[in-house]
Amino acid sequence: MTYQEIYNTRKCSFEDGNFFAKYFEDKVGARAEHWCQFFANWSYQRVLNHFYKIIKDNEFHDIYKRMLLNIQDELGQKIIYQKLPTFRYQPAGHPGTLFHSDNLTSGHGNNIINFWIPLVNTNINNTLHFVKDKLSKNIYRDFVTERQPLATLEKQCRSFAMPIVCKQNEYLRFSNNSLHGALKNTSSSSRFSIDFRILIDGEDPGIKKIGHDYFYLEPKLQVLSNGISYIYSSGDLSHISHECQRRIVEEYAQSNGIKINREFAEFYNVDHYPVLHNLIEENDFDNLIIFSEKCIPGKMSWIRNNSASIAKNKSLIHFAFENIKYPPA
Repeated sequence: MTYQEIYNTRKCSFEDGNFFAKYFEDKVGARAEHWCQFFANWSYQRVLNHFYKIIKDNEFHDIYKRMLLNIQDELGQKIIYQKLPTFRYQPAGHPGTLFHSDNLTSGHGNNIINFWIPLVNTNINNTLHFVKDKLSKNIYRDFVTERQPLATLEKQCRSFAMPIVCKQNEYLRFSNNSLHGALKNTSSSSRFSIDFRILIDGEDPGIKKIGHDYFYLEPKLQVLSNGISYIYSSGDLSHISHECQRRIVEEYAQSNGIKINREFAEFYNVDHYPVLHNLIEENDFDNLIIFSEKCIPGKMSWIRNNSASIAKNKSLIHFAFENIKYPPA
């Protein structure tokens, strides 16, 4: 497929019917055309929680993978996919969402492919509105280069956007660079939909992480290097708990292909760093991940001075929060 065929906004049809809608109908216990009445007395958050509970079920993963395999076959290229679809609910009277592109609001890369799948028939008054692809690029360029306020972006998009109505057996495929949004739902029908994103293997995921936000449909064998972690709620970061530090360290390790085998915490109520000193002097690690330089005030010069001996053992000291390592590459 050509670049335009892959990334230009396109309405598609399910050959065998919308199996997502059928799945949700079975789980909800009501046909989609009756959902407005079925959920009439439910709060907005309760509806969201109900559908996300369905999405997180292992049975749903099989349905999701079926769609992803179909997409991969059609594109003819290996894909990386969003872990779980996002559920959207726009009841009658709901104000809608601002116009945006996903690289603006979510930090996605430039060549992400979006899939929007209505679970019910949409109409002109409750569907998504899109700015044509070429015009989206021009409006986006002006917004960035001229540092325009959100109100200008919204006004521009509303002037040119057109609704794309999808029936239950249809879905949209579009670039994450396409400007889109939802106006106030002035119809009497609620909109229920899911959406997800994929990228072709090798494309930039932006701020999103492969292995955390995106996953290979056909997992690659990844050789992980071993590591240990060091956390310490002290100095300017004494208000950051071990639990919070641990989550950031683990995400850093995952993003850098490191498997943490053991965690160390510093001694408290002393005015030195005996645990850290021992770790570096023994130098029995491939990677030592410390949450932040600010956890160990006054010790960075000592670590830099020990970089040569650390390098001899082909070891590395990482600071997850600052995203730096010693010795530098």
